[in-house]
Amino acid sequence: MIGKEDLRSLSLPMCFNEPISMLQRMAELMESQSLLVRANGDSDSLRRMAHVAVFNAAQYGSVVGRKLKPFSSLLGETFELVADGYKFFGEQVSRHLSACHAESDDYEVHFDTCLANSFWAQSLIFKSLGEINICLLYTSPSPRDLSTSRMPSSACKKKKKKK
Repeated sequence: MIGKEDLRSLSLPMCFNEPISMLQRMAELMESQSLLVRANGDSDSLRRMAHVAVFNAAQYGSVVGRKLKPFSSLLGETFELVADGYKFFGEQVSRHLSACHAESDDYEVHFDTCLANSFWAQSLIFKSLGEINICLLYTSPSPRDLSTSRMPSSACKKKKKKK
C-alpha cells in the first residue's frame, strides 16, 4: 500500500514553512492591481482584456524562487489589508477553502482557493479548483466588464535516472 496512505496528517518540520499564512499569500495576488486600474480606464475592449490577462499571469511572479509553503490558515481566520488604492479581505471558510475579496474605485475582485492534492510514491499533484472573478466598474462604453478565470494546477514528478 505504499503511496496509498493518508498523508494529510503528516507532520512536517517548521523549516518547510515560510513565515506568512495562506491568506497573506493570497493578498499578494493584488500586488499588480495597477493593471486593473489601467484596464478600467482604457476605452479599447481588447486592451482591457489584455490588461486583465496580464494581471492573471502576473501572480506567478511572486512565487519565483519560493520553495516553502505558507502556514495553513485556521478555520475562521481573517486577514485584512488596506493598501494605497484598494482594500483586501480574506477568510478561511473551511479546511481547504479560502474566500477573498478586493475592491477599489475601479474594480472588484472575488476569488477563492480550493486545493485538492495527491501524494504518490513518484509524484505530487496539486489541483486548484478556485476561480478569480474580476469586475471592472466604470469602464466606458459598457458599464461593467466581467472576467472569470481558473487558477492553474501543478504537478511534480520524480525524474528517472538514466543508466
